[in-house]
Amino acid sequence: MEIQNSADRVVTWRALLSVYIVIPLMAFVMAVDFFFLNRQLSRALPADPEDWVAFRLLFVLPHIFVGNFIMADRGYLNHYKPIRYISVILFSLLLYPAFRYTVGVIYFWVLFDIWTIWHGCGQQIGLNRMLVKRNRGFYKIWTVAYFFVILVVYSQMYVSVDFFKMNELRIDELSKSILVGLGLLLFGSSFLFSSSDVKWSHSISMANGSLPAFGCIALYLNYPLFAIIAFRVVHDVTALYIYWVHDVNRNQQASHNWFHKLSSYLPIPATFRMLVIAFSAAAIVSIYQDRNWVVQYVAISFSLFHYIVETFIWRRESLHRQYVPFVS
Repeated sequence: MEIQNSADRVVTWRALLSVYIVIPLMAFVMAVDFFFLNRQLSRALPADPEDWVAFRLLFVLPHIFVGNFIMADRGYLNHYKPIRYISVILFSLLLYPAFRYTVGVIYFWVLFDIWTIWHGCGQQIGLNRMLVKRNRGFYKIWTVAYFFVILVVYSQMYVSVDFFKMNELRIDELSKSILVGLGLLLFGSSFLFSSSDVKWSHSISMANGSLPAFGCIALYLNYPLFAIIAFRVVHDVTALYIYWVHDVNRNQQASHNWFHKLSSYLPIPATFRMLVIAFSAAAIVSIYQDRNWVVQYVAISFSLFHYIVETFIWRRESLHRQYVPFVS
């Protein structure tokens, strides 16, 4: 398959860093509500962000659909081998029924939710690792602690088993304080992995470390929804930005992707065609997945496919990476 040596679009570390602006913005809103509004906003917010239609339409499924749709490419099919595609598709389709008709659906949701959290952490850790030039051994330990803190914080809303909840674990205020301390330690130690000779490495490392710290503080102050929103914005917007750059560069000279070929008649600029198609499909699934088990099954299968392929398509020197140049 022909690989482009130069690309019109690039991923800039400045743009990736700008996504983290959501954390100080939400911290400001949280502080105003906590100190001046007597928590009125906190009490008015829904317990689950997915209760917001706007949240469901913009986050979670849209980036999954975009990520999966860019795989609909004969060149990628030949490169990654049809047997790998078939294996991943079968696994994605059969995992849920396998749990449902054996050990029970509840265990599937435990696995699925934890996998979702790991997937979210893995993206940010992977991007950060691209800039890590020292203390690589300690960085591995740091990433384990990073995942642990994120898991404890976000499982309060994402893991569908009461055992993982704070009240079931009997985590008191002291334990929450320790968790906040660990989150702040992760943030404070994140600079150890940056290098002065690598531009943006210090800023990216600190921004990445701020995510678990903010999540711990939000949970401690009883604003778990804010933690979830920050996590989803950082993960989803980052992913969409990278997918968009890839899609434009891969299809700028010729439409390799099947969705581009099938929708070429639509009055949508090719630069944004994939985003429009994926967001539209994700919107339909998001709206109807709670009403129809078939639609929910599609959402689950698409998510599992996404989690699996993301483990190999963005590896160093992979074919996908050829179309996503990172620059300062």
